[in-house]
Amino acid sequence: MAGPSMKYPSTMGKDNSEYKSTDSRIPKGLRYGEGLVYHELLQVANQRKATGVPPPQVVVITDIMKDVDDLVAMVLLKDLHRLGLIALKGFVANLKPARTRALAAKGALNTLGLSNIPVGVGSDAEVIDVGKPPHKIREYEFDMCPFMAPKQTHLEDGSDLLTRLCKDAKRTGKKLTFLLISGLRDINKFAKAHPDLLAATAEKFVLQGGYRVDEKGGDLIAAEDAANNSFDIVAAREFHHYMAKRAIPSVSFTKVAAFATDIPEQLMIDLEETGHPVGKYLRKAQVFMDVAFYESSCSPDPTKRFRPFMDQKWYLMNKSNYYQTPHPEGEPLPVGDEVIKYFTKLVAYDALAALAAGGDDILKQLSISRPNHGKKLHQVIGVVEITKAQADPKKGIKAQAGDTGGINGKPMAQAIRSLVRGSLLACQQNIS
Repeated sequence: MAGPSMKYPSTMGKDNSEYKSTDSRIPKGLRYGEGLVYHELLQVANQRKATGVPPPQVVVITDIMKDVDDLVAMVLLKDLHRLGLIALKGFVANLKPARTRALAAKGALNTLGLSNIPVGVGSDAEVIDVGKPPHKIREYEFDMCPFMAPKQTHLEDGSDLLTRLCKDAKRTGKKLTFLLISGLRDINKFAKAHPDLLAATAEKFVLQGGYRVDEKGGDLIAAEDAANNSFDIVAAREFHHYMAKRAIPSVSFTKVAAFATDIPEQLMIDLEETGHPVGKYLRKAQVFMDVAFYESSCSPDPTKRFRPFMDQKWYLMNKSNYYQTPHPEGEPLPVGDEVIKYFTKLVAYDALAALAAGGDDILKQLSISRPNHGKKLHQVIGVVEITKAQADPKKGIKAQAGDTGGINGKPMAQAIRSLVRGSLLACQQNIS
């Protein structure tokens, strides 16, 4: 299947001119607005250095390759790491086939110049007790991937890797930021096996999914129908109870925040044009993924869609420009590959959480959002503000007006686009 070749108007800063900088840490070829993001990030790095603030030590649990946003998040994290804004400590890949996902993660890290970052094999994390079929492995996940690590590559057990990283952190007096962008079975299993060790070393948890904060107790409440919770709802309940009992801070990004972050699909064209193998894969896989998602949304059976309410019209409204394009009266809605030409938006759920793992000062510097753990233990970014009568305790995207941390979607989109493209350009230019 060929990807679309259309171009979209640039929204990167004041114009499309190249950003000029004498700082060797900033890749060449960035657009003006992209370069400004790097300038602001380096200001954060300078401020931290001046005040002696160490970078967050980040551990990631991911179902990489299921959707492209996990890999986008990894590319973004790589440049935060390169700039000294975070210290990547390791990845755990889960969701069946977990070892294959771990090999893909290791291969991607190798191509990104991070071959020293360990990858662990997590659980298969299949859906249980919710009446849903297991995850269907799509062609774009592995068959099209050009950077898989060799099958004989040694990979640690995920639990063993988490144990080692936490023990190392405790021994050196450091704290870890856990970026949780997949099912919660692995972190819950680790919390049950090592409750004191995790509590002693966890700085905070950064999550992506459906959440709200209980207005009375202040606990983080998970939506049981949200994807990352529904993979193993028992594990999700237990882990959120653990967070509350141990009073470990968290920042959560909902799909409301993701849809408020309007990232044109032009980014994928830009990544492909860098010539980096990860960029080429992301462009191709995004098209295949969107078509597969669209096909499921067209099903007349709501139980066969990704979510029952995500029907064909919902998809065309939220993920395409179909309704902004003139059509002859009575024209049927597009089917199959016909929808490709209307693709306009990348919903990069996990990239939002990845950027937040870099620290609140980054979000503040870029005017994105301002979580404040001094006032609230749990921050939920992107919650619909509705009345108490409308609130549904089972729906994590709904909450009281005071429960939302808020998000500025335009600067978030700008930051993600800039860092992901800049990260691959830095690889191609051998900037370390």
